[in-house]
Amino acid sequence: MTTDDADPIAVRASVLFFRDDSVLLCRRTDEENVWVLPGGTPGRGEGTAAAASREVAEETGLQVAAERVVFVLEATSWNFEQHLIEIVFLGSERDPHAAPRQIEERLKPVFVPLHGLEQVQLRPPIAGYIKGLVRSGTSHSELHRHSASYLGNVWRPIPTEGA
Repeated sequence: MTTDDADPIAVRASVLFFRDDSVLLCRRTDEENVWVLPGGTPGRGEGTAAAASREVAEETGLQVAAERVVFVLEATSWNFEQHLIEIVFLGSERDPHAAPRQIEERLKPVFVPLHGLEQVQLRPPIAGYIKGLVRSGTSHSELHRHSASYLGNVWRPIPTEGA
């Protein structure tokens, strides 16, 4: 198989957001028992952290800050027609009393207990990684220690003469 440098690679930004011993997931109502992390594709000129926070608000109504990277994953379809890189941020909530609500018809947000992750079909299949990240009694500050800094847009174009 040959690849073309122009072949598109999709980028998705999502948030791993915990409340108590549960994680926020969205059940796809158009597919039986399929769940995803809230998130989506950054818009033109939008950073991935900003996109992840925006997507959570659009899909769940919750206001979260995408703070640090906890996973970067890659998925390629069996026929190589789809290639995805997903950046998963650790999220912190701005209103701990807000409840998620269904905004998009095909996505229903629910806090799923960590012990129940085996019962859902999570796409991509990262339930084991989530459970490995969160051990019993892990605090939010400990999760920060097991994550990476997000540097954002570090591109600095070289100014042209006369600019």
